[in-house]
Amino acid sequence: MAKTSNPGVIQTLTDFTPPIEEKRFVKASGVLCGAGELAAGVSMNTVDSDSKTLSICCSGIVPVTAGGTCTIDGKAGSDANGKAVDYTTGEVLGIFMDTGSSGDVRVLLK
Repeated sequence: MAKTSNPGVIQTLTDFTPPIEEKRFVKASGVLCGAGELAAGVSMNTVDSDSKTLSICCSGIVPVTAGGTCTIDGKAGSDANGKAVDYTTGEVLGIFMDTGSSGDVRVLLK
């Protein structure tokens, strides 16, 4: 069966701190999430200093770049680079819909 995503609410930010790669956890202030920090959503595009807008998905099932172990049905957290990892401390950002440790995993955002 093919893995699908189902993004929900997309928010466009004009104030953000580049660089931010696509498929990373991002704060509402437009800053990349650090380890255990609360995310407003997942970046939908890559931005650099020339970019005008950053789109973040705030709900639904979205792909996130894995930064280590990600276990299906487990709680999702952020590593120091905004990548998805199994939750250990800080904020729970969602539930893993896949297992993986590299590439993309789907997360049901909370």
